[in-house]
Amino acid sequence: FFFLVDPVLKKLERPYLNKIKLLWKNFYQEKDFSDFLLKTSTVYALGIISKNTNHNSFFIEFLSKFDKISGWVKFFVGNSLFMINFRNWNYLKPFLNFFENNLISPQIKGGIYFGIGIEFKNTYSFEKIFIKKFQSVLSNHKDSILSYGATLGLSLCVMKKIRDPKKSFSFGLIKSALSSDLISGISVALSIGLMFLGSFSIFLLKKLSTLIHETEHEKIEKTLVISMALLFFKKKEQSEIIFNKFFREKDPILRYSSILIQTLAFAGTENFEIVRKFLKILANDSNNDVKKASVIGIGFIFYSKFEIVKNIFKQLIGNYNPFIRYGVCFGIVLSIGEKKHKDGVEFLKKLTEDPVDFVRSAAFISLGMIFFQQNDGYEKIKIKKFLKEKLKNKNTSNFSRFGIIIGYSFVECLGKKKKFRNKNINYREEKILGSFLFIQHWSWLPFLPFILL
Repeated sequence: FFFLVDPVLKKLERPYLNKIKLLWKNFYQEKDFSDFLLKTSTVYALGIISKNTNHNSFFIEFLSKFDKISGWVKFFVGNSLFMINFRNWNYLKPFLNFFENNLISPQIKGGIYFGIGIEFKNTYSFEKIFIKKFQSVLSNHKDSILSYGATLGLSLCVMKKIRDPKKSFSFGLIKSALSSDLISGISVALSIGLMFLGSFSIFLLKKLSTLIHETEHEKIEKTLVISMALLFFKKKEQSEIIFNKFFREKDPILRYSSILIQTLAFAGTENFEIVRKFLKILANDSNNDVKKASVIGIGFIFYSKFEIVKNIFKQLIGNYNPFIRYGVCFGIVLSIGEKKHKDGVEFLKKLTEDPVDFVRSAAFISLGMIFFQQNDGYEKIKIKKFLKEKLKNKNTSNFSRFGIIIGYSFVECLGKKKKFRNKNINYREEKILGSFLFIQHWSWLPFLPFILL
């Protein structure tokens, strides 16, 4: 693996980032690198911290500590390499030839393709170069993780550009990549929603509904529901019709879909009626996924309006159900948006002491999201110190460490905000979509890179 990557990277080496090297050497014990969650979060975090810096040396050095790299860790390696170098055309140009080398890990290529889709969607100069490569990969389906990256990369490149799915070559190509395996099922399912974001296509709704009833994989089923919700983005009136039909169903996946659909339809609208519905469902529904989605949905509805819903979250912090407390973590950070709020930070700090590890993990990630790509200040310094102390604690569980590593990487992110903007949706909508898809890493870890959408 390393002797194949090194020739490309040596041309582009920069001095070591001593700060980052010291940071990770102080935090990590050798045993940490044998755990899949910690391997994944470390590779992902190093990419986030060094986003746009073009520094590769320390990244390769830390990869050498891993005794074995699985397929999905390789995917995150590729994605992080792209994050580190994405504005460096001298780096991307060699990779165009690098992709043709069949000796290179297809999983690393898949991670880079996914990164290309996230960063260069709707930037026409890159689109012409990469769409042909995406299509070439999908036409010659060999590795499921490579196809996963290419499928999502292609769907992001053509997002909101296709009017008629029946006549679209790219849509037909993605549909043809669908097979019985889990990975291709998830990528194709999500790609439908991404390509036709906010389209409210009856044809696609029928297609997705059929697939939801036919699939035997729970993860594919949940991804199809997410995809259906994307079709309703900013479609308030149409979402009411589906909500009224689905939220009374016995099947919890349909009730879950009704919450996601209304969440994206009304995100950022400050609609109290929707929040009242969500709170009623929260009190009465027996399914934990539905409860969790309802709490997170409140955060989306009141995006960047924390003061209005502060008391709701304050009450829910002490709820007996850990899935509700998990939802509170992301609900708080979403309602804070890009504004720092002292009470919100204190609520999340309290949740980092929760008795359940997945709640603690969500609280650490949410703390990081508040300060993601923000300028340094006293509060940011305090949060970094807080997370460092938690990570150094030997009694901290691996699940919690996973959240701390990702949260710290968001706070420590060195790269500037990207200049490339999506031409079809505004910055605020991009942030909402990116957060919505990132939060779905609960059910599918490779959704983590969507935070950079």
